[in-house]
Parts: sequence; C-alpha cells; structure tokens
Amino acid sequence: MNKMMDTCLRYGCIKCCLDTKMPLSSLDIARIKDLGFSEDFFILKKNGSRQLKNVSGRCVFHDGQRCVIYDHRPEGCRLYPAILSEEIRTVVLDSYCPHHEQFQLTPSTSREVTRLVRSLDAEKAEGF
Repeated sequence: MNKMMDTCLRYGCIKCCLDTKMPLSSLDIARIKDLGFSEDFFILKKNGSRQLKNVSGRCVFHDGQRCVIYDHRPEGCRLYPAILSEEIRTVVLDSYCPHHEQFQLTPSTSREVTRLVRSLDAEKAEGF
C-alpha cells in the first residue's frame, strides 16, 4: 500500500474528494472510459478545462466510503497533495490537505506535477 493511501485510510480522510476541482487529462478520460463510464457521467467542462464532476458535494467516484476507481483514478489524484502553486509557480504540498505534513515532496513528484500541468495546459490550448 502506498503512503498516500495508508495516510488517508489511517485518518479516514476524504477532504480532497469533497467539492473537488480535479482536472482531467485526455489519458485520465480514456482510462476511466475504458472502465465503462460515459464522459457525461464524470466530466464537468468549465472555462475550457475538463474536471471531475461532484455529486452531493463529493467526487462522482466517491461512494461515501471509498473511491470506486482508486486504481484507475486521475493522475492529479495520484499526485495529491503535491500541487503547482499558482502564486509562486513551484510545486508544494497543498495546505488544504489536513495531513500534508505526513507526505514528502520528492524531486520526482515535483517533475511529475510540472509535467502534468504542462500537459493539461497544452490540451486546453488545443481545445482537447
């Protein structure tokens, strides 16, 4: 079990799944569609971007107990709480996560977050 899953389960935390604005890449969408979900079910298009929909205040894939697509979740979910800070344009651990101090920000994770943000920006510019 990875550290993120262990930490989230240990604290029973789903805060990042509540009112999520998690962006979706084309690869994320293809992976989730391959599970049998339609785009209309899980994608919210907003300001030229695609993100996970929320139902009853939580991610459409969270059933109240767990993420039903955990092994196939979007890359941004996999990398969280590592995010690109808009203000300082560097990768940080999101203070919104109540347990962010339990995680370690590695150079590898920073590179992955930066690559993902660039990929999402490129897809948005291309109109996906």
